[in-house]
Amino acid sequence: MEFFTNSENQMMNYGTVFAHAEDDHGNPVKGVKVIVNGRESPSVTDEEGDVIITNLDSHQKAILTVDGNEVEDLALVPEWTEKKLVLRPGAMRHIAIKFNHMGGLEGQLENMSADQKYVVYIKNSAGEIIATKTADKDGAFIFDGIKHGDYTLEVFNKSGT
Repeated sequence: MEFFTNSENQMMNYGTVFAHAEDDHGNPVKGVKVIVNGRESPSVTDEEGDVIITNLDSHQKAILTVDGNEVEDLALVPEWTEKKLVLRPGAMRHIAIKFNHMGGLEGQLENMSADQKYVVYIKNSAGEIIATKTADKDGAFIFDGIKHGDYTLEVFNKSGT
């Protein structure tokens, strides 16, 4: 996408934001509402995941808020929901809005000792712990907000075994 500006163009006096929304596989995300403080209505990404917001006050703090509630894929969650910018006149600021596929994991432990509490760990492929939960008295556990991927579950009782 190319833009040409001249002294007659409003873009020379105001700031402009070009935002591109894509998922963790590089696919464009349409229908993302991008809200700028002081604006009455949001701008929405198109089929290519792009949106251009013009005529923004330059040298002033602009707060962009991302609302992904209208995105078709319910598992897509933006990495950030608010970004603060100071725009320059005549310059277009490029902003990446990355969405990740998120999900949940739930399970039920069996053969538990009644007098023990159990902790469930989710580890990524590098062996790093990304989430921890204590199973309830019935052995149930639920993890929410986990990026899609391959993980290992480990269970330990509070005494470490």
